[in-house]
Amino acid sequence: MQQKRFQLVRPFKEIIRDESLAHLAKLLQEKKIMTLGKQLSSLSLKERMLLVSENLPTSLSKDDLLKIMVPLAHLQETKDLFSLNEKGLQGFLLWPLGLYVEKNFKTKEKLRDAFFLLEEITKRFTSEFFIRSFMDDFPLETKKRLFMWATSNNHHLRRLASEGSRPFLPWGKKLKEDTFSFQESIHLLKILSQDSSLYVQKSVCNHLNDLSRLSPQNLMKAIPSLNLSEIQKRKALRSLIKKGDSSALQLVGIKKDKSCSLESWSFTPRHLQLNETLFFHASLKNKQHKEQKIIIHLVFSFLQQNNQWGKNKIFKVRELILAPLEERPLTFSWTMKEVTTRKYYPGKQKIALQFNGEMSEIKFFSFSKK
Repeated sequence: MQQKRFQLVRPFKEIIRDESLAHLAKLLQEKKIMTLGKQLSSLSLKERMLLVSENLPTSLSKDDLLKIMVPLAHLQETKDLFSLNEKGLQGFLLWPLGLYVEKNFKTKEKLRDAFFLLEEITKRFTSEFFIRSFMDDFPLETKKRLFMWATSNNHHLRRLASEGSRPFLPWGKKLKEDTFSFQESIHLLKILSQDSSLYVQKSVCNHLNDLSRLSPQNLMKAIPSLNLSEIQKRKALRSLIKKGDSSALQLVGIKKDKSCSLESWSFTPRHLQLNETLFFHASLKNKQHKEQKIIIHLVFSFLQQNNQWGKNKIFKVRELILAPLEERPLTFSWTMKEVTTRKYYPGKQKIALQFNGEMSEIKFFSFSKK
């Protein structure tokens, strides 16, 4: 059965609100936490988590944290905030506890307790954000623990080994340059690349994709030693594939040459407003007497606030196989949706098609807010 996606009724940051503060205050028998609700309105999710963490009792021991961890992890946000199948969203209220461990247990004397608590948190939520400062401050001890987790029977801990050491972890603290080397990453990922858990495999691919930003040439040399499946290769090399890197394309069976061609392409309308859709028509031709794999991307350069075009934003359209000498028409669409990571400014926008890594001519459409 296909898993349902989150349905947001309120902003994600409202995981921390009066109701969740009341649960936490009751578990800790700490009335001060109830007063934090007055400060929440202008704070982001991360700021709310930090606020709660900073107002936890300063003397909480390992046993105190373990005592509240299980009931806190099982609180379900299903009533009016999120829904995910019948279980709801669990574990996010452990985030302040992870921040607390990061701040109050990051000493030589408490390191063993810190690792134990992070293990217990990650089994119910994740400790990928919190382990990173330990990597910087206690690199030898933390690396040893990461490799221990990589061989754990628990798939949450195996994932933590990969996810926590990613070079570019979303929402995560940036690691110091010499904290975890490229070769250390590859050594770790060799242990995890054949993992039976798709949850762990996804993290391995994301970690490899991060490495492609650091050293694409070294990554291409390392990929064969990881024995990745075809699906894993595509996920691990997705950024290089989007950029049209010929070595990455070749590894997934796609030739960057003139054996196939984009005969024509067009789109309508030429003027767009938010939540409106561009409709594309293209014609592809295989010039070879053997079938060819094709991958097509849309490439946008959106106008920025300074009236200059920004960096390319690349969206995968489709993969397909053309029969020998086949010419095929293709239709697809793209909708200009509002997203939190990108802002659109009125004016002329650039657009092109990328066909097996080869860029088409640039065309333009205009965007206006009204």
